[in-house]
Amino acid sequence: KYYCNLLHTQKITRTSFYALNGKETNYEKPKGPKKSGKEKGIILPKAKTTTPKKNGGVQAKSGSQSNKGKDVIKNAKKAATKKRKQSRTVSKKSKPAIIPSSKKGDTKASTTTQAALSDDDNNMFIRFSRVFQRHVVYKKRSNNTDGNTNTNEEKVMDEVVQSFEFLDEAVKSFPNARVLAPTDLPFPPPSCAVVYEDDDDYDGRGSSSNQLAVSRGRPINTDIENEESETTIAGMGLWTLCELEYDGTTTSAAAFGPSIANTNTNEYKYEQANDALRTLLQLVSSESSFVVPRHFFRLDQRRIAMRGHTPESITMNHFRLVNMLNCGISSSGGKHTVTAGLAMNPSDLAFVMQNFPQLCLYDCGELESLIRFLLQPLPPLDSIPSVALVADRGVGGANVDWPSLSGKGYGAGLSVDEATSAIRMMPELLALYYEDSRKPSMVYMYNQMQSSIPPKLINEANIQLNLEGTDPSDAYTFAYLHSLGISWSQLRILMASLPLWTTCNLGLSTYDAGKKMLPILDTLQSKLELSSAELRKLMIRMPSLMGMGMSAFDDRLDFFINEADMSIKELKEAVKRQPSLVQYGVASTLRPKLRFFIEELGIPQSSISRVIKLAPATMGLSLTDNLRPKVACIMKMCALHVHEVGNIVSTSPQILLLSQKSKIEPTLKFLAATLLLSEPRELGELIMSVPRVFHSGLDTSLAKKFEILNKLNSKEEVITIIRNNPSLLVSSTAVFEDRIERCPSQEDLATWLSPSNKGRRKNKKQSASNPRGEPILVSPSPDAAFNSMTKIYPSIQEAAQDLGMDESLISKACKDGISDDGSYLYSITDSPSILPPEQAQANSPSHVRTIPISIFCSGGIYPSDSVEVARGQSRTGGLAIQVFTDGSIHDQSQFLREFSAAAKSCFGIRVPTGTDQDRSKLMAVFPLVNPSRNRCGLFACSGALKILEEFLNSKRNEGGTLYDIKVYTESNYAWKLVKSKDRLIELGSYFTSLEMLAHLDMASYSANIDILNPLARSFRRLNGHIEPLQSPHRTFDNAKVEFIHSMDGIAPNNGGLRYVKSLNRQARSAAKWQFKRERNLV
Repeated sequence: KYYCNLLHTQKITRTSFYALNGKETNYEKPKGPKKSGKEKGIILPKAKTTTPKKNGGVQAKSGSQSNKGKDVIKNAKKAATKKRKQSRTVSKKSKPAIIPSSKKGDTKASTTTQAALSDDDNNMFIRFSRVFQRHVVYKKRSNNTDGNTNTNEEKVMDEVVQSFEFLDEAVKSFPNARVLAPTDLPFPPPSCAVVYEDDDDYDGRGSSSNQLAVSRGRPINTDIENEESETTIAGMGLWTLCELEYDGTTTSAAAFGPSIANTNTNEYKYEQANDALRTLLQLVSSESSFVVPRHFFRLDQRRIAMRGHTPESITMNHFRLVNMLNCGISSSGGKHTVTAGLAMNPSDLAFVMQNFPQLCLYDCGELESLIRFLLQPLPPLDSIPSVALVADRGVGGANVDWPSLSGKGYGAGLSVDEATSAIRMMPELLALYYEDSRKPSMVYMYNQMQSSIPPKLINEANIQLNLEGTDPSDAYTFAYLHSLGISWSQLRILMASLPLWTTCNLGLSTYDAGKKMLPILDTLQSKLELSSAELRKLMIRMPSLMGMGMSAFDDRLDFFINEADMSIKELKEAVKRQPSLVQYGVASTLRPKLRFFIEELGIPQSSISRVIKLAPATMGLSLTDNLRPKVACIMKMCALHVHEVGNIVSTSPQILLLSQKSKIEPTLKFLAATLLLSEPRELGELIMSVPRVFHSGLDTSLAKKFEILNKLNSKEEVITIIRNNPSLLVSSTAVFEDRIERCPSQEDLATWLSPSNKGRRKNKKQSASNPRGEPILVSPSPDAAFNSMTKIYPSIQEAAQDLGMDESLISKACKDGISDDGSYLYSITDSPSILPPEQAQANSPSHVRTIPISIFCSGGIYPSDSVEVARGQSRTGGLAIQVFTDGSIHDQSQFLREFSAAAKSCFGIRVPTGTDQDRSKLMAVFPLVNPSRNRCGLFACSGALKILEEFLNSKRNEGGTLYDIKVYTESNYAWKLVKSKDRLIELGSYFTSLEMLAHLDMASYSANIDILNPLARSFRRLNGHIEPLQSPHRTFDNAKVEFIHSMDGIAPNNGGLRYVKSLNRQARSAAKWQFKRERNLV
């Protein structure tokens, strides 16, 4: 969560995410004659990239990228650089461009219009606001032509046009606007003075005391780079400080660099910075206090020198701050006149200045803007819905243009006394830099307050403001502000508009921002051509990308470009859909999937890029337990060759992402039953003609279309219509109904719905070779259920060649089920059906009465997994369980009362259903740690067994009764663990979790051993097997239990699917109820 908060608010130290992009620093050049003018003044970074020499830094990995990959990246960089240069060229030249007209004779009008737009754009500039942490577009006033908004109080404030979170968004919307540096950066940092590797007198080593690194292929000095990182700007993306325009002179910047400025000037500038530091300490020190200021060690001379401070400027800033904090300053701008000042007494003022001396280093204009925003009235919430949403729920703050609202005279609505008390207790609320905004410890707050904040109020602040992931001191601070009379709505507006008012809890962070996070973010954005907004979304969804190694990323990039033949644009779209795509191992994950697509499915190389682009998540699925079983399922049920299935996959790659038990098998069974398809090949021909039918909802689309047609025609005519035109199955329900309504009364509906050749494309065969031969399947299991497969051979000849066996031996092995080195060979035609057989009534003695019981269970989480939910956000889980009988129980109501009592005794926290009439259903919360869909689904199965044990305990003395119990689960994960009755009974024989782990052959499931162990133990007892000696439980002799997948126990076309979905919705609603309950919202 803390990483997500970082990226959402852009508030980490400016060594991080969106800064330091492309910064270079200078080196001590060998003495010698000057070769060019590069040593004079400030040299902006070159557009081209260079490769560092072996003795000059990090050596590029040999062979890590082919020429094709390098060319693609190189061309992309050149295009981006060219576009950026063209944008600046246009902004500097005030010549209007001519817009091509769509009609002849309109050239003059188009030119005039563009000239007006160009003149308007040339009066605009973009500057970063440290108060709102946004890039603001200003329009210059007539008497303020230098773009400097804050250096002179008497100048009219420039008009705020619009603001953006990221600089690339601002430049894209206003391409001709000048991009100015922030007001507190009068000149570029020393890193803008660069000595390039192609200089004749550059030896690639630099200063002997500096360690070299590589940034975008250019050498930098890491020591100086880290020191200068605090001057960088959030949200700049691939822009650098060297590319901005500066209001100050260009002679001061290089003077602080160690090499190209002359030594005497350099020493003078540092001495000047030392004088400024001494002046600052004299101004803020108190004679009556011997306590060192809390931020004293942040006041280094380099930080002062970088901002061009002198003793005179420090003194002037201190004077203006005193006026702002204790007597106010009146400043007018636009239509409003607001007094930007607080009401501190001299002792409070001295306390603030001593504990937060950085205020004297800030730009006073920015501080005035901040104080003005605090005191200005709240905007009208009725007329601005986006602000009302922030005030009511605290969401959508990034969509509000806070600088524009401030320019119109709106703010947070604090009184002078409230703002003064807040700043007096917490001066860090005036911080303009993230590294200054971290608040002090709880001990400091307690000492500064006459009375402590009650814990209940702190907890309420966490709930009302959703402070999860922030520093603990933030909750204390906002609780104090609320105690001053500031409403929660105002605090939500302050949090959304002023990102630096909250800080991130980085106590668990192990990644260095400047050396680890920034390089990989820079690489991802530049090589994948991501916008800053796209990069942030990527990091929120997959924050672990920040820990990825650079060489590993280059290897994966080389794989996708050269082996998968993907373009950068295609790869970008795939990564946006599945961020983990660039984290999969090439040898262990990516290359085996590529061979599977080409060698086993027969998909041509030219279609691989499309498959990965449209379904990138397939690259992370298991071949043995997921992809191959799905392919085998379609092959068996549709009598298709593996290459024909490959043709279906290349047409609609998302099919491989669908659940085999919940989607693929039910859809095929529904179509075969509804269309009376007696031969599997007929079903296969239908699927090949409309592969996208798998994506249609079974109950919401397919069944509804058949229902509509059945009302108008006989069943035989409906079957004929669909068989003649299967594309009707993949059209939307609205289009389908509209087409029927437009049918003329005199025309037959079957003729009207027949396919038309107008505008239709032929379905091209995508298989690399014609389907031939009988496919051979290799499985590690002898049950021929195709739940796990290690290989699919397109023909017996290829299997014989790869396995080194005669074709006759392979045929015999397929028929006899002979194991070959631990693997079993199967032929599609010879293997039994993969569909589960019809459930037969349990055999029991004639004198024993059998009572069948069916229990459906489901688990869910909240918030659910989606691209909008940050990875790592806290979740809650829930489960829903419902019991059914066939009516053989004489007293049904008594049975349900006993079952309900047993369920209540097993779960302490149950979700209120609003009525007690339905005793067959239980909704409860997930009580364990780390809720997930898999864990909740497995725990629902375990919970069903717990209820059964409690219920059957009271039935031990009833002779002549056998309870035949079937537990249905819709979780594919849980079903894979519990589907084998014998295997589950074997696991239940191990008393402890450690013993079970030693015999669990699925390492990926060991993480949920805390649920699987009690489930297997309970399952073994219920089926009457002997308990271990150390067990305190007794076995049952009146029941037998088995697990079945929900889709195998329902009729999809008879409302069964709707029931399974509704039960899952109830499980998710239980999780949502718990989520709100934990936050005191219910």
